[in-house]
Amino acid sequence: MSFPSIESAIPLSSQAYGLIRTAIQTGELKPDSRITERSLAKRLAISPTPIREALKRLEQEGLIERKGRKRLVVAYKSEMEIAEIAYIRAILAGIAARLAGDKITEDELNEMQHLYEQFKSLGTTAESEAYLKLGHRFHEIIIHACRNNILIQFLETTTVFSESHRIFSLNAEMRHGSPHLEQSIREHLEIYEALKTRRGDLADKLMVEHTLRTSKVFIKHLDEQKFG
Repeated sequence: MSFPSIESAIPLSSQAYGLIRTAIQTGELKPDSRITERSLAKRLAISPTPIREALKRLEQEGLIERKGRKRLVVAYKSEMEIAEIAYIRAILAGIAARLAGDKITEDELNEMQHLYEQFKSLGTTAESEAYLKLGHRFHEIIIHACRNNILIQFLETTTVFSESHRIFSLNAEMRHGSPHLEQSIREHLEIYEALKTRRGDLADKLMVEHTLRTSKVFIKHLDEQKFG
């Protein structure tokens, strides 16, 4: 596993936190795998101190957990835990969309429209990574448009699925000829139109429904990824 280079202008602990968190989300650091300050410090070519600070933050967020006195591992979430976190995230995402109804800018709306057009142009044969990249940016705009730092932080710490699992799940849906992708694109359009017309209440409802439905799709393939 390789990490990007450390940048001097940003505090080392913040950079270490972001890089390790990304490695967990993308599946480079797998659930239940052991992690140590020494090995991470060596990979990032920095001292153990900022690594220790980053790991404390990740432990508080539940992304890593302590087994015994000194053993740290990437947290494993059961299917029930994932479903519960997905529900929490859906409600929070809905609140963000409601707040964004009053605060989203025209530039942000224009970018969302452009993203939707890209969704349509991809068709149903594109790589799943391309869809996920567009979807991530679409939701990111809405979350940050709520202009509420506490809510943004809550949403960032309730990330349920790793990027690798999202890719696996979407590929499985595409192989099975599922209508999931087309429905998801329609839902993105509905959310965009609700925000464009400043209907925060409607955007809230649509976002909750969309997030819960897509979460169920990912949960369906958990065992398939693990044992398939």
